[in-house]
Amino acid sequence: MERFKFQLGFHGSVAVRRRGLSGGLLLLWKEGWSVSVNSFSIAHIDVFATIPNGFSFRFTEFYVHLEPSQRHHSWELLRRLSYGNLRPWICIGDFNEVVYEWEKSGGRDRSRLTMDAFKDVFNNCALCEVSMRADFLVLGREGVDFILKNFGWRRVLAVMLLLMHGTPETKPVIGCLSPKAFEALAMLAGCQMTIDAGFTRMIIESDCLEMINAVNQTEFDMSMEGELIEELKELLRRFVFVSLQHQPRTCNFVTHQLAKFTLSCNEICYWMEEGPSWLHSYLQNDLRSLHSIDE
Repeated sequence: MERFKFQLGFHGSVAVRRRGLSGGLLLLWKEGWSVSVNSFSIAHIDVFATIPNGFSFRFTEFYVHLEPSQRHHSWELLRRLSYGNLRPWICIGDFNEVVYEWEKSGGRDRSRLTMDAFKDVFNNCALCEVSMRADFLVLGREGVDFILKNFGWRRVLAVMLLLMHGTPETKPVIGCLSPKAFEALAMLAGCQMTIDAGFTRMIIESDCLEMINAVNQTEFDMSMEGELIEELKELLRRFVFVSLQHQPRTCNFVTHQLAKFTLSCNEICYWMEEGPSWLHSYLQNDLRSLHSIDE
């Protein structure tokens, strides 16, 4: 195996030997990658990886049992792997299953129960299929019938697409995110922090009417920022109560001052009870602006 990986130009490897004529998995990576193995079996290899630019993520190579009657063991393994995962996660492999009947061609009809069990795993593990728009990130899809990602990876892919292709507002400057994308990322960070703090009710105010309308609509957002917006919708469904409100910029001084404050802040800051005293005057200004609008 050592000689084989170097001949192919790879630096590191993890191999799981096959049993008889079935199984056998191999994971190879290039020089400059840092990879630590979490677990492995005849059906999976699970690692944490850090690429040369410092981005860290979780990667799982997965092989599902060929016998439909035994696949519940595979699904249970995937559920166990998902427990407590906080990193961007991508899972790639041969799942020997389809989500919808029209995805298969020829052969016997698929059981509705087995397809529903596969979809349940998607939901339990917070995974979704990588769309064709993101397949440029995958090299060599032969033998792979599903590439799954969690919401953390979904956000990474969305930002990478935006930086590579730009948006109608940022086409002249490739690599620059649109105001709508920045607003979506800020809302995502705020929602995640609120969930982590244990709150179940949330009010979001923004001076970006386009963003408020996009999150409130039930249809899939087809803009370049659509993946970020769909992830935000998924997070908002975890709350018991959510209100999204548009406020004009004249009533948004507190937000602007907090944004300026972050430029000189080297760590994440938030206030659970009462905000800093230097914000009080800006809050009073926002209240006066709201009253003037109501009048």
